[in-house]
Amino acid sequence: MCVMLISLPCGLLQPLAKVGRSKLLRVLASAYIEIIRGTPALLQLFYIYFVLPAFGIRLNPFMAGVIGLSINYSAYLSEVYRAGIVAVPKGQVEAAKASMSNGSRRPIPAAISISLSAAAMPASPVTPIRRNA
Repeated sequence: MCVMLISLPCGLLQPLAKVGRSKLLRVLASAYIEIIRGTPALLQLFYIYFVLPAFGIRLNPFMAGVIGLSINYSAYLSEVYRAGIVAVPKGQVEAAKASMSNGSRRPIPAAISISLSAAAMPASPVTPIRRNA
C-alpha cells in the first residue's frame, strides 16, 4: 500500500517531463526510466539496502523495501502514463488547447483514465474460454 501511494504520483511526474518541451528534462526522464526498467528490482533493493550504508545512509529493511519498490514501480507506471498521454485523440488535445488557458499541451484527465484502465489489466493476457454455442 505504501509503495502504491508513493509510486502513483511519482510515476505521473516522469512522463510529464518526458513529453514536455524541455530537452534536458526529456533526456533525464528517459535515462532514469530506461536505467530503472533495465535493471532487476532485486538488484535495486540490494543496492539500496547494502550499498547505501557505505555512503552513510542507513535504512531499516522496511524503508529500504518501500523506497526500492517505489522507485521501480514508478518507472513502470510512468510508461503506462506516457502511453495514456500519447493515446489521447488529437481532437481532444486540440479542444484542450482551445479551452485551457494554463498552456497545457495534453488533457491530463483523459490520459489518466486511459492509463488507469491499462494499469489495472493483468500483465499477461488471459485466454478467454470458448464455448460451443
